[in-house]
Amino acid sequence: MSNEALALVRNLIRVGKINSVNAVAGTVDILFEDKDNQIISDLPLMASDYDIPEIGQQALCLFLGNDIEQGFCLKTFYSDVHHPPVANEKIYRKQFSDGTFIEYKKDSSELIIQSSKPLTVKGDFNVEGNIVATGTVRATNIGS
Repeated sequence: MSNEALALVRNLIRVGKINSVNAVAGTVDILFEDKDNQIISDLPLMASDYDIPEIGQQALCLFLGNDIEQGFCLKTFYSDVHHPPVANEKIYRKQFSDGTFIEYKKDSSELIIQSSKPLTVKGDFNVEGNIVATGTVRATNIGS
């Protein structure tokens, strides 16, 4: 492979850090420290859910052809800088920065939601099965 072709391939997939976010547009600016602190702006987040990464997180980016201005932020990843929140392959976990998480234990089919603030459910709420409560239980009837 020629030096020119090798340089092109090295620029297609790159690791950088989230420098700033545009939550409305779903884009990020990426800082590439290995490229003299170059910042590429407005890279779209490649995602199937709305989850804006935090500033400073490492991110994997994919660029189209030789044009470094056109590409995507493929998302953040676990590394020595950003550690996984758990170490168990039988757990799916969505971790939030304030300590709140949603966790599904695949081997027992248990779903756990732990919130750092009161949990609010809007809309009708139906329970089929037993309810066990620890702590104070209050009920308020605001309608008829």
